[in-house]
Amino acid sequence: MKKFSLIVIGILGLVSPATARGEIFSSLSGQTTFQVPTATACYGGDNRVIRYNTTYRNIPYEGYFWVRNVSGCDTPNVRIQGYFEERNQSHNQWCKGNLALQLNGARGIARWQNVNAQPGYRCSGSGQSFDLQLVRTSP
Repeated sequence: MKKFSLIVIGILGLVSPATARGEIFSSLSGQTTFQVPTATACYGGDNRVIRYNTTYRNIPYEGYFWVRNVSGCDTPNVRIQGYFEERNQSHNQWCKGNLALQLNGARGIARWQNVNAQPGYRCSGSGQSFDLQLVRTSP
């Protein structure tokens, strides 16, 4: 019965494991990309880490978003909360803080808060909060 209900949800256009697997959400500028956030947060089991890439002040970062709380997995409105760490390619910038995603079908918002530098490193966005509008760019 559970498999049938997930298939029906997929047909209706809501989030399901089948449709969420290949999803990518990107910022309007294309400089920030989250790989499969819904599938990872909702169906990733104990290993719920969402990978993302972003650019801030012309510095590219690779980020990891550890999921603490998720709600709305079987609805079109998925809310994901947790914390992040991101480093630039030369490894002299290392930022950390809280991150939340609110995904609503083809749109979403990412909110970074309490951004700080990891001890011994710099972080260009330290002390700031950021909101980014997101669009679904794949499946």
